[in-house]
Amino acid sequence: MNQNAVLQQLLADTAPAVKASVTQAFSLIGRGDTGPAVTVLRECLKDAPAGQDGHRLVLASIVSVIAASRLGDGPPAELLVREYPAGKNVSSIRRSTVEMATRWLADAARRAIQAGTTCPNCGSAASSVVGNATLSGGAAMTDIATAGILFDIRALQAAMPQDPPVTVRGWGTIASRLVQSMSLTAPARQCEECGLLYLQWPMDRERVAQYYVDFAEPSSTLQGTEVTGQSENLRATYVKAKFPEFVRKLLGDLSGRRVLDLGCGEGTMLACLREYGAKPIGFDLDVKRARYAALALGLPDMTFEAERFHALPDSVVDVVVSFHALEHIPEVDRTLANVARILRPGGRVAFAVPRAIPSDGKVLGMGGDHLIGFTPLCLKNFFERQGITVNLLAAGPDQNPMHADPSGHARWSGMKDDMILVGTKSAS
Repeated sequence: MNQNAVLQQLLADTAPAVKASVTQAFSLIGRGDTGPAVTVLRECLKDAPAGQDGHRLVLASIVSVIAASRLGDGPPAELLVREYPAGKNVSSIRRSTVEMATRWLADAARRAIQAGTTCPNCGSAASSVVGNATLSGGAAMTDIATAGILFDIRALQAAMPQDPPVTVRGWGTIASRLVQSMSLTAPARQCEECGLLYLQWPMDRERVAQYYVDFAEPSSTLQGTEVTGQSENLRATYVKAKFPEFVRKLLGDLSGRRVLDLGCGEGTMLACLREYGAKPIGFDLDVKRARYAALALGLPDMTFEAERFHALPDSVVDVVVSFHALEHIPEVDRTLANVARILRPGGRVAFAVPRAIPSDGKVLGMGGDHLIGFTPLCLKNFFERQGITVNLLAAGPDQNPMHADPSGHARWSGMKDDMILVGTKSAS
């Protein structure tokens, strides 16, 4: 889709002033004048309050133009609508190898479920099954992240014939296609000690950490460094700008406030919060995405090692935000204890996570690479244990028009069955 078609889609139903400013900015971008284009967009952002039609488009456009102007992979106007190629297809390897890999994955899945596991948060063995979660198949799409976290892809690669040779990332992509066709399920258990919901599936922390090394394929090279991210893609950024816009409406003026994004990925949301005047800091295990944030978006204060995150000084940030990251972190109490520690007294949190829903023998909102899950009460208890008072806990589908659109989709994510928690650390 070309730039004009993308713009026409996004500009539909926006205010005339916003439409004029965005059109002017993209005309400048087409001539290579990205600096003046960002200036036009920032002036427009000042006059378009959060929640107003077109505000998010202006916010996303600023971030995407900044990234496109730094990447140098082509004209900025083309990068704004660049599509990314799909990964290696199963048809690229022999049928006999596909069949062997399918059997290997099925056997690995059986062993994983039979092995069982204790609570990954507190280590307790006391738990009860609350239903089955879908790992793959049907509506549960299996991507390379799911395959790399559920299975030891390096072991799969070593067990398969090397004719033709396939990289570990290639095997991750192939495994994701195969796992999708297998319709896997696993029991979901609830810990009787801490209340966490978790899959009966071994959580190998070393394998999860290795995933971010093996499968983070670089999308660009900046200053001789491989980076991964898509913030230059306007449509992708437009979707991700939903959460920071909602946070700005909830928490008010962010000017001068130190904001940490837990699980920041390539930094899109932090770049949005910077446009609101915040001083951003990010943490993500994916080194290439953290480097994208630093180099493509100019966000230098990035941490991509877990121990560096836990070594941050006490009371160093004003706000901690996180969008769909906590469900990937098994050690929830340790993580939130650190969040509470680095927050200044009176500091705020805003976390969005999928809502786990046990119903009729199934657990929705878990599975795939979501090895843990939260009900609303469970999420509230985790934060309150760390001295964070919960001010808002909205769980979709929510009838409150402040939290959900008319179709029941959460305003902070565009998803159904999603949750957001906003809290405050005690001032004492």
